[in-house]
Amino acid sequence: MVPPHRSETEIRARCPLCGALSAGVLFRNERYSLEDCQGCEIAYVWPMPEASELAALYREHDHVTYEGSRREESRADARRALALLGRHLRRGRLLDVGCSGGVLLEEARSRGWEVTGLEPSSSGVDSARQSLGPVIVQGTVEDFTPDQPFDVVTMTQVVEHLSDPLAAMRRVHGFLRPGGLVFLSTPNRVSLRARLSGAHAWAQGFDADGTLHTYSFSPRGMRSLLRRAGFSALELRSVPYREGGETDFGFLALAWRQRLLDLVAWKWSSPAVDGRGFSRQRVEYAFLRALALSARLGSPLIAALAGWSVLEAVARRVD
Repeated sequence: MVPPHRSETEIRARCPLCGALSAGVLFRNERYSLEDCQGCEIAYVWPMPEASELAALYREHDHVTYEGSRREESRADARRALALLGRHLRRGRLLDVGCSGGVLLEEARSRGWEVTGLEPSSSGVDSARQSLGPVIVQGTVEDFTPDQPFDVVTMTQVVEHLSDPLAAMRRVHGFLRPGGLVFLSTPNRVSLRARLSGAHAWAQGFDADGTLHTYSFSPRGMRSLLRRAGFSALELRSVPYREGGETDFGFLALAWRQRLLDLVAWKWSSPAVDGRGFSRQRVEYAFLRALALSARLGSPLIAALAGWSVLEAVARRVD
């Protein structure tokens, strides 16, 4: 309910992270709008669901089916995350928040880490305990209290699902020993894929796989979140996303193709005359040539200009 001394518009316009005025609505469906903050370059839903509402949602979420659809990709993601962490710390006590079926914990344990998993989903907890045993705890950051501090906390694709990422990260700060590390990954709202997708990306994020993306971060927004929660960013990068054979590059190829075809749609029905003019066949051929060139040049160019679809960060607790 809107407090009587403030209008709904005024409340909606305030970013939960930095308090800046919203630059406007990026997307709206029948339940939520997605607001754009120019102060810290995040996007957030309005009205924001309560933490208890989200906890109930994720408690019933079927992580077994979802993770099973991309288990190999999850394992590759876990290895990449541990390699990034390994530049700063190679062993210690590790807590994985939102551990799902426990793939990252399996990889970490095989490398000598002492592991604990925190997972709200009943199906995820049951699945992870089959290979990892009682080190898996059912719960959320809000209701978890460790018996001793951790050296590392990992949060893979978690912060975009929270009602208050800043409060959660401040709790994570307390889970760590002084100088401990946190690893985060989350979708990159300013990636080339997100820019090309436009409203479609936001629509998918609202209710993806029965879950809710409440926030979307840019590199600037991620740094702001970490700084406000008491962390110093050591590394921040973007990496491609893969799921079930779908890749950033494949998605971008389809998007470029559609944009190119849309550009000349008014001439689709006009055959080339004496080798001149546009036909659909000529457009398709031009697209394939452009795609072959972009395959050689695209990766570094995308990474330099806009970034890939997933942000990864390693940060150190600051006291």
